[in-house]
Amino acid sequence: CIEGADTFENFADTIDFLPKVGMNESFIQFRVPTEFFDRWYNHRNNPLFQGGRDGVLGESEPSPLSRSVAASMTKKLEQEISRRSLIYHKVGHGWTCEPFGIEGSGWFQQSKPLSEEQRSVLAEVKGVREPWGGVPLNTNLCYSRADVREKITDAITSYAKTNPQVDVIHFWLADGSNNHCECENCRRKRPADWYVQMLNELDRKMSAENLPTKIVFLIYVDLLWEPVETKIENPNRFILMFAPITRVYGKNYSDFLTYDGELPPYERNHLKMPDSLSQNLEHLRRWQKEFAGDSFDFDYHLMWAHVGDPGYEACAKNLFQDMKDLHLIGLDGMVSCQVQRSYLPTALPVLSMAAALWDEKASYEALANDYYLAAFGSDGPKIRQMLIRLSSLFHFYEGPARSAAASLSGCDDPAEARRLLEQLKALLKKDLCSSNAASDDAVTDSVIPFPADQSAYDRHALLVYADFLTGLCGVLEKAALGDPDEAKAAAEKLILSLWEKEPAIQPLLDVQNTVRVLSGFFQA
Repeated sequence: CIEGADTFENFADTIDFLPKVGMNESFIQFRVPTEFFDRWYNHRNNPLFQGGRDGVLGESEPSPLSRSVAASMTKKLEQEISRRSLIYHKVGHGWTCEPFGIEGSGWFQQSKPLSEEQRSVLAEVKGVREPWGGVPLNTNLCYSRADVREKITDAITSYAKTNPQVDVIHFWLADGSNNHCECENCRRKRPADWYVQMLNELDRKMSAENLPTKIVFLIYVDLLWEPVETKIENPNRFILMFAPITRVYGKNYSDFLTYDGELPPYERNHLKMPDSLSQNLEHLRRWQKEFAGDSFDFDYHLMWAHVGDPGYEACAKNLFQDMKDLHLIGLDGMVSCQVQRSYLPTALPVLSMAAALWDEKASYEALANDYYLAAFGSDGPKIRQMLIRLSSLFHFYEGPARSAAASLSGCDDPAEARRLLEQLKALLKKDLCSSNAASDDAVTDSVIPFPADQSAYDRHALLVYADFLTGLCGVLEKAALGDPDEAKAAAEKLILSLWEKEPAIQPLLDVQNTVRVLSGFFQA
């Protein structure tokens, strides 16, 4: 599923990659995914990298992306999806905005004044009907109103009719949580009941038009609490999507298959979203009692949490095991909500996800060993042991997805991590000098042109990344000494260095997302 900050080529490369490793579906969020392309082309999180679409550091102004250009890119991407016979998923967020004439192609602040008619359909929260936090995409509606439900379901039916290339349409409510309508009529049912009522109304309209398109409905935040009055009438139309966005990582589903306690009761707009796997799975089981159709996990292993695992070994192993165990929790597959560029220090997490989805009997150790040999040759085993140790020193990954590093104390021994990284860098420099017949002075930690040889490029990119991690260790060491001002200054310097090196590693690392996550825990 497209996420992060992307060029057209980044997502096209992902589409090309998917069937090569045994994955068979591609998901472009929104009707037009302006959000993800604009993050790159406008370089929202790198003030140095203002290279527009030419990608030249500091030589031109950013180039904000228009919706029409993003739509043109999407059409071309759809052709690439079709060429490979991938199952095509589309939309998700936006159905609570765009049918009402409100822009809904990203998490943007509302910029234009709303009409009284538009405002009247918004959820009433604490006595007012306003965009939630100023963001239309995060704003639920007054779902008890028949005309609101009709407008949404008409829009989805029309979209299915005019876009037969889309195999699966996702119908999600607003993003965010504890933001549902508190008016007298909406309070009569849970949000999940109003949601299922809309699903049934949508199915009747699509059936009348003989439309075969599948519809995904989601179990997510407030909708974790299952419906108590309404049932899905035609299960064959729908696919259940389990999206435990507040779950913890570093642990696996198979370790939490039972839940002994009582789930917290549904309390409108006063819900605490669960981070425990056992509680999330109990919510899933409640829904599965009412719906036994097709289903999948919509998970976030490579969205935020992976940034907290500098060696990628903990992340890859965790992801591999979760995929192997999906059948134990009654789910039929996985759609990974992730940045498209999650290949530094290695591509092992993505490959482990694909391998375990393809074959639940696959061996993680065999996969990892083969990968490191293929990527780094005879030095592969040495590099793997270094990254395993690096992963073991950091504990940022062992938390909720959206706070990959909740504390700067998340490393057992920053000094040891720094020594390990120096050994790794020395090994990589030696290899690069040997393979390129270059002098040691030519192989530095600064930005250098891409090596033409793929193996050399992999080593060079890992060298750049290892230098970044060395800087991260310096930040952690200063934090451990109890000097927040020094730690903050070091963090700012570290982010600046990552911005400077972005051209050398763009295809492999989503710097915008990495900086966003790092900035969050540097301030913790």
